[in-house]
Amino acid sequence: MGSVDLSTFWILFGRHGATMTLDQLRVDFFPSTTMKTMRNRLAARQLPARTGEVFDTRDVADWWDGLRKRTA
Repeated sequence: MGSVDLSTFWILFGRHGATMTLDQLRVDFFPSTTMKTMRNRLAARQLPARTGEVFDTRDVADWWDGLRKRTA
């Protein structure tokens, strides 16, 4: 079989399901960052928008893929 190119969304969905917490986002994308810094980034709107206390996995994937495209 050929190689399978999984999208960011499917990788995150396989790990976390439909939603992610701020701590899960930190662990996956900013593992050396403190929770205080993550809360500051959230307040500064440097992270995807939350619904209640969780992030939609699709929004996180779109945000991350958008960051990658801007730096490429």
